[in-house]
Amino acid sequence: MICKNCGKELEQGKIYCDFCGKAVQIVPDYNILDEEILPEIVEDPKLKKKREEERRLAEEKRNELSGVSEPVKAKEKTPEKSKKITRLTVLLIILCVLLLIEIVVYVLHNYHTSYGYYMEQAKALDSTDDYSGAIGFYELALEKTPGDKDAMLSIALDKYKQKDYAGSEDTYLTYIKKNPSDPEGYKGLLSVYGALNDYDKISLLKENAPEDIRSVFKDFVLATVNFLLPGGDYKDDTTVVMAPSEEGYSIYFTIDGTDPSKDNGALYTDPFVLMDGETVVKAVCVDDSGHTGRIRTEEYKITYEAPDRPVVAPQSGTYDQPTKINMSAGEDCKIYYTWDGSMPGVNSRKYSSPIDMPEGNNILSVIAVDKHGLSSSVLKLNYEYLP
Repeated sequence: MICKNCGKELEQGKIYCDFCGKAVQIVPDYNILDEEILPEIVEDPKLKKKREEERRLAEEKRNELSGVSEPVKAKEKTPEKSKKITRLTVLLIILCVLLLIEIVVYVLHNYHTSYGYYMEQAKALDSTDDYSGAIGFYELALEKTPGDKDAMLSIALDKYKQKDYAGSEDTYLTYIKKNPSDPEGYKGLLSVYGALNDYDKISLLKENAPEDIRSVFKDFVLATVNFLLPGGDYKDDTTVVMAPSEEGYSIYFTIDGTDPSKDNGALYTDPFVLMDGETVVKAVCVDDSGHTGRIRTEEYKITYEAPDRPVVAPQSGTYDQPTKINMSAGEDCKIYYTWDGSMPGVNSRKYSSPIDMPEGNNILSVIAVDKHGLSSSVLKLNYEYLP
């Protein structure tokens, strides 16, 4: 009897092959029965027990031939187990994707809240002149890196560009306090004070600056112009005398209201006189390189007034003895008079020395004329001289 499955010769009456364990034909002339149908045909309990024993022995023999010490049952994946494996795989894939997304979100979040990102955004906004937006990102960068020089200087500069001089000054002062030896803070602060023409603060800043920082002040002239006679109201011509507060500087001035400089105005060499009217004098110290300091401004208002009437002696009256008449007037004034009652002027008799009182009843009319040609009111006196 031959096993149709493995081709081995079997003893008659075998139901299972001793070599491969497969069911064999019982009657050669019959069709081979399927392994799952045969147990249903053979229902004898003894035969079933024998068949199971033969199957076990055949399995052991086959395992011995293949080098396996113990019977190994073929594992077949059931649909339910395969389904469980598939679900687990999908779950693992989903977890991996979620983890990857979380990692990406974490990395992006860290980048978009980093010092480098904030500085990058701020500089990009600076390039478009959006200084307010840039300041916002610089401040975020400072929160990440407190005291960062680049961020602080950029904030101060952007505030300066917005003409927020107070805010820019505060930021630069904070920077200098943290970095007293860095000239950049002083340079920025000098720009603010220069825009404000606040030379008092520049002088104070220079006094408190370290010696190795003083070089940043070289383009700022701290000398000022001193006026001997301050501006104000005057009744006569006024002489303007000026001098620099420090030696080594030239003075340039204007009287037309414009700001003086080396290229605008006149070089002061000698005192000059201001006459009737209002005059605004602006003056500035200039160094050899043309750098200018603080502009000083003085306004002079000169209003000429008519001189007082002359003083004449003796006074009006009756006289019987020859008498000399004396006259006097203010400084730089000339005296003119008439005896016929007419109005005296510059074409009338000019008083130079005491005059004789004429005989009879006469009217003396006298005026004083100053150097500006202004006349006093007329003084009239009545003399009756009867010798």
